[in-house]
Amino acid sequence: QLCVVAGGGVGSSGNLFGLGVAAGNAGTITIGCTGSEEEGIGDVYGGANAADINSDITLNITGGKINRVFGGNNASGSISGGIVVNVNWNTENPCGVNYLGNVYGAGNLAQYGSASSNKGNYPAVNILNGTVSGHVFGGGLGESAIVYGNPQVTIGDNNASHTAIVTGDVYGGGDAANVVGTPVVKVVNDCNTQIGNVYGGGNYGFSLGEANIYIT
Repeated sequence: QLCVVAGGGVGSSGNLFGLGVAAGNAGTITIGCTGSEEEGIGDVYGGANAADINSDITLNITGGKINRVFGGNNASGSISGGIVVNVNWNTENPCGVNYLGNVYGAGNLAQYGSASSNKGNYPAVNILNGTVSGHVFGGGLGESAIVYGNPQVTIGDNNASHTAIVTGDVYGGGDAANVVGTPVVKVVNDCNTQIGNVYGGGNYGFSLGEANIYIT
């Protein structure tokens, strides 16, 4: 388990990878603090830059100043396990300034899964408590960040003390990346959930399967 509590060692242009350059297991990554208002992390990857990952990935964001969050890899490499990205700010014990830009369940340029080997795993993004000052995608960013699986996005929960806010839009699929599967978006629409537009599919990328939206 990797816990990041950066009191001054991480610059605003620095990126954080849950796994570095060698193939292996990523496990659980928790980010709870990145320092003062002037400090933060550029991009956070639950996976690696360009390495294979042979396990599930859980990325917990409980605070900090972060430009973008990716559940998957950056440039390349395969992920054989599932991905879970949880945004659940710790509002009782905040540390510094909380800021979070776009959130992606999958990778930047790296694809998730493959056409020949899909074990039923998928990337999942859960915005439970906190503010995303951008968009939320179940899939990846670039055209090559294809998702072979069924990404799931959940906004809000049934906890009355939680506030889930997405100032941008919510996509079950990716940005420019396609999804070879069925995206699912769930919105728990209590009084504390605030979001922009909701799309079952992607922004520019297409989804091969059906796109499902559930609003409670």
